[in-house]
Amino acid sequence: MSYLELDDIFNLKEDMRVNATVPVKWVYDNCRNSSTIANCTVTVNGKFAYLAGRYRVTHVAHEGGLSVLWRSSARHVYAQKINNPRKGERIDFYQSLGYQPLIENVKAVKP
Repeated sequence: MSYLELDDIFNLKEDMRVNATVPVKWVYDNCRNSSTIANCTVTVNGKFAYLAGRYRVTHVAHEGGLSVLWRSSARHVYAQKINNPRKGERIDFYQSLGYQPLIENVKAVKP
């Protein structure tokens, strides 16, 4: 399994699950009139198809740690969309089993 590193560029495709900052009314049926923006786990399709595209990794964190009570360290990837810098969509996801949203098989592409 290859991991994404800082400044790698990758393609986010439909049906991948990521955390993204989106309007709450697009996620929850009981918040139709809300103008609140929140970080939610979404699948890239339908209302969230605009998230698909090319992203650059802005930060990679190793969270958690090895312990009897806690899971092993998680690889947390943060990225920003580069094909549409005006909007600057930001996403994050994990590349470690046991954490959600998980994208295991994403590869860096050449610019």
